[in-house]
Amino acid sequence: MKALRDRHGTTIFGVGAFILPGPPLCTLRPRDSSRPPPRGFTLLELTIVLLIAAVTTAVAAAVFSSYLARSSARRAAQVFQRDLTLARSSAMRARERVTIRFDEDSLFYTLTSATGRQYAERRFGPTWDLNLDAIDLDMQGDTVAFDSRGVADLTDQATREAVFGAGVNEYVVTFNARGSSRVAAR
Repeated sequence: MKALRDRHGTTIFGVGAFILPGPPLCTLRPRDSSRPPPRGFTLLELTIVLLIAAVTTAVAAAVFSSYLARSSARRAAQVFQRDLTLARSSAMRARERVTIRFDEDSLFYTLTSATGRQYAERRFGPTWDLNLDAIDLDMQGDTVAFDSRGVADLTDQATREAVFGAGVNEYVVTFNARGSSRVAAR
């Protein structure tokens, strides 16, 4: 840039075809060739990147925990659906009564025969494979019993329900006296 003076004695600076009054907007210093150019990131850049990473991680964690709760409830309902079939077929094969007994407070149920043979025990909660908050069987005494013919006594109702819940997610297993069932989200 060249410094010029106008007819009133004011210093003006010329930039190409434009003439700007006042001091220069910036001054260019010659680069010291003995020093390498600065490398790395500024503290502001690092802070912004860390903030973006933290927000992304928080959102991903919320989505993932919701997915885990939903899949735990669905998986528990599917396991109970298979256990209904197991109880019915075991009752017919062994020609004896097989009972599914729920303990809703302790979050577990067992499949046992009239002679005491235990076919399965399913436990739910934070220390077990499926972390559930609630299980509920809407039957008197919280038991379903299949007789030696494979028929459950549902006390004059066509179907009954078992509910498996984790967080706000609930899955319902609706079943009939023959053990036929379906799983649906509530």
